[in-house]
Amino acid sequence: MVICDTTEGTKPTEYKKTEDIYMEENKNMQPAAEGENLELTDAQADRNDEIYEAAFEFCKVLTENPDLEWDMAFLGEIADLAASIMTEQGHKVRFPSIVTEDDGTQYIEENYGG
Repeated sequence: MVICDTTEGTKPTEYKKTEDIYMEENKNMQPAAEGENLELTDAQADRNDEIYEAAFEFCKVLTENPDLEWDMAFLGEIADLAASIMTEQGHKVRFPSIVTEDDGTQYIEENYGG
């Protein structure tokens, strides 16, 4: 918590640091036990399926091809790009993912871009 004293003689105003807000929104950030790989919950996997399905429908409209084949090579990239753009524009994007650090530790981020 960061405390900012705005005016002498008044009660300081408390502001949460960005990291504190992020940690509150990403409560599933517990690391995996040693030697164990994390998995998304069914609800998290369902959310990602919903995102990829929406990207797929968008691609069928964009290409005017209702028979377009499902291909995660482009669907994943489109979903990530859309999430990135929306996050840059200030929107919160729930796009659960498993993050693996360089040292092999893993945690789940509930929202895109941490």
